[in-house]
Amino acid sequence: MTCQDFTVYELNTLFCHPFVIICFKRVTFLWVTTAGAVQYGDANGDKKVTVADAVAILQYIANKDKFKLSETGKKNADCYNVDDGITANDALAIQKPDAKMITSLPFSSND
Repeated sequence: MTCQDFTVYELNTLFCHPFVIICFKRVTFLWVTTAGAVQYGDANGDKKVTVADAVAILQYIANKDKFKLSETGKKNADCYNVDDGITANDALAIQKPDAKMITSLPFSSND
């Protein structure tokens, strides 16, 4: 894309955080976004962490063929003991900030 001394050379979403390389009047910038960052707890992808995410996780666990999660949703869902897979404990952890039992996600058994 070129627009009067402004050129976007590359949009890359293959790494943890998407980035754009931009050239503006012979100066090159690297802009890193958090668009691809994990939003722990947001299993359904609505940009909020609510009991609906806990329900989506439990449905997914019960019947993966009927109740699917996107790849991003799966990453977001694994919010209790990260990297142990999606479990009912993730659904429980999602409800804890709302109940004021913890302040943020991810959460682990060591916290």
